[in-house]
Amino acid sequence: MAIPNYDDGASSSSDSVDSDVGIKCNDCKRTFRSLGHYNNHMLGCTPVSTAKQVREVLPATALGSSPVTINQMRATNAPVLAPRAPISSNVSSTHTSNPAAFACDTRGCDRSFRSEAGLKQHKQDAHGVGGQALNLAGRDSWMLSNRERERMRQEGLLQQTPSSRGRGSQAGRPAPRGAPSRPRGAPSSTRPSVQQQQSAFARPMPQQPRLPVQQPPPAPNSINMCGIAELDQAKSIQAKTQRLLIQSDVFILHDGKVNACDIMWTRIGVAKQYDVVKMLDGMCHLPRMLQGEYIPPPKALKEDYKATYLSSDFKASPERNMAKPGLGAVAISCSKILLANGCPEVVKIAAVDLITCRILMNHLVCTDPHAKVKDWYSPVTGLFSWDDMEGARKVGYKIFKGWAAARDAVHRFVDKETIVVGYNLRSDLDALRMIHGRAVDIAKVVEKAAQGPLSKAQLALDGLCRDFPEIKLKSDPEYGRDSLMNAFAVREFGLWALKNADKLGMLAKKRSREYQNAMPKVAVAGA
Repeated sequence: MAIPNYDDGASSSSDSVDSDVGIKCNDCKRTFRSLGHYNNHMLGCTPVSTAKQVREVLPATALGSSPVTINQMRATNAPVLAPRAPISSNVSSTHTSNPAAFACDTRGCDRSFRSEAGLKQHKQDAHGVGGQALNLAGRDSWMLSNRERERMRQEGLLQQTPSSRGRGSQAGRPAPRGAPSRPRGAPSSTRPSVQQQQSAFARPMPQQPRLPVQQPPPAPNSINMCGIAELDQAKSIQAKTQRLLIQSDVFILHDGKVNACDIMWTRIGVAKQYDVVKMLDGMCHLPRMLQGEYIPPPKALKEDYKATYLSSDFKASPERNMAKPGLGAVAISCSKILLANGCPEVVKIAAVDLITCRILMNHLVCTDPHAKVKDWYSPVTGLFSWDDMEGARKVGYKIFKGWAAARDAVHRFVDKETIVVGYNLRSDLDALRMIHGRAVDIAKVVEKAAQGPLSKAQLALDGLCRDFPEIKLKSDPEYGRDSLMNAFAVREFGLWALKNADKLGMLAKKRSREYQNAMPKVAVAGA
């Protein structure tokens, strides 16, 4: 190893120009009479030492018998020799930045930086000095590549803490003073502020990322959704849903669940999504050749179909455009009021991609703010007058201008090949003036499985979700029922029915027998 001479009067950090000698290169000991000749020489000169060698060859007699760091040398004004970066010929500055001038001396770290700001940021991220260290096994793992995250996950180094959130998350921050409260009847029963969806594949990281986690995280209680395809799809869903600016908290988790409206819903693995569409096709109530007609209503809910709409208002779903096809299956839910003319009018609409859990819409609908209303159905809609709709518009809530605008928005992702899933679906489609027979009504699914009469109460959505997929729906006492929650509930029941056809038939038949025993006349009429 070449030992640098510290007595030649020039340091590596600043080369001086002498009128007699010129500029001396400390690497090859050549001298140059001008800075231009020296710069051209440095492009091909190979440095003798490195920053690491400088630590090793510092003479103990210069600063004492103990090992000395570069920062300590700077404090004593001792000369330091370090490698130079190649000097560009078009740089007019006399000096170049010294990569070893700012070296990290924390925990024996040998890294060096070209600026004090870079050294400070390194100490904060790597060592937690002056701030919070990066956690590349957890909340900061989004900085890693997909391959590196997958490797760390297989080795048990990646933490799984669904409650944690990445840097920059708005969750947990107090609302700004003077922020408007959510108006009556707003689409969501959660917080009024717009929340960013947070995927659970971005997790916080331990202080020492190379050390294994002492206690492995608990195994997920559902299907593992940590595959590359699932993570990429979750990112896509997150980005598309954020653009809607809906007033709901949505969390896409890695363990096969989605948290929306404070309820856990099931995700579908990418490999099984195509099969689910084919299975739903077999549940459609109309044969293929009749799916261009109106879907029939449930028998127990026929009393709800006394309204007469203008036939000229109805429009069938568009033909499939292969350049931009509709989705495979969509869950829809509408909240309606009763106008003075006896026709239900849609005031809320929500839609969810049944296959991927992507939220497609969750908006208010205002057709005629001067129309006379017979019943606002306030416990469900959360509305008491058109003033509530206007209040929501003023604070920034998205409102469709009439059922026609809402229907056009639905047709952006629903065409004739899309399977529409809903509860009492014919009523929702009539309120939107839609003709779509390629559909599944979960109320009719239960009636078909029961093979007998059922009461209207037995077909209530709350009861079906409570007794079959065991999900408890809830309504806000002031803002009513969230249509987005109903859309997710319809989706969840449909998936449960596909997976538990035998159990559905057994429970539905039991309900029918109970109804017939309580109402003998119904049993006689059915016979």
